[in-house]
Amino acid sequence: MDVVNYVGQHTPPLFIWHNRNDLLVPSDQPLRMATKMQELGLEYELHVFQFGRHGMSVFNNLSSYGDNELNKKTNVESWVQMCSNWLYELFQI
Repeated sequence: MDVVNYVGQHTPPLFIWHNRNDLLVPSDQPLRMATKMQELGLEYELHVFQFGRHGMSVFNNLSSYGDNELNKKTNVESWVQMCSNWLYELFQI
């Protein structure tokens, strides 16, 4: 399923984050989604992290699957604060 096909004028603002090493979702999919959002003039923010895997969540002790080496390489947990900042800027909440 290509979620890009579902992006349209009805799509709400999106905060998109991904990592280059996700084996389940191709790394070009969020890029294409952001491109489609841009073409339609819709609000979005995109971040692609160098290291990671599918289903990382905030990659803390509960969601890192005990992978301490990968945990040292990535700052993927920063997406939560980035998203919070973006929402504040977008909606002044």
